[in-house]
Amino acid sequence: MWDSDGNELVSIVAHTEESKFIYGLAVLSTGELVTCGEDGNVKIWNTTGTLIQSIPHPGPVRCVKILPGDDIITGCADRVARVFTQSEQVSKVRRTNSCD
Repeated sequence: MWDSDGNELVSIVAHTEESKFIYGLAVLSTGELVTCGEDGNVKIWNTTGTLIQSIPHPGPVRCVKILPGDDIITGCADRVARVFTQSEQVSKVRRTNSCD
């Protein structure tokens, strides 16, 4: 992350397994960052670059988006969209071919 003058504030090495690709980045309303990547994980980082949580998936995670209420939706290579929420309500999972 950089400030408005272009000075680096935080550098995050997010996905360091064999495949180091980061496919997506999203920002929660708290300012926390959410990344997804080839290593099959979605990771949540605080604003100082400390890993808060890692959410494993069965394959590469191609996209991540933030929904209302800071729910997180991911698109995995297994063609399943998953919703992660802090709510007590159960989320539905559906198969998809796109992250749009």
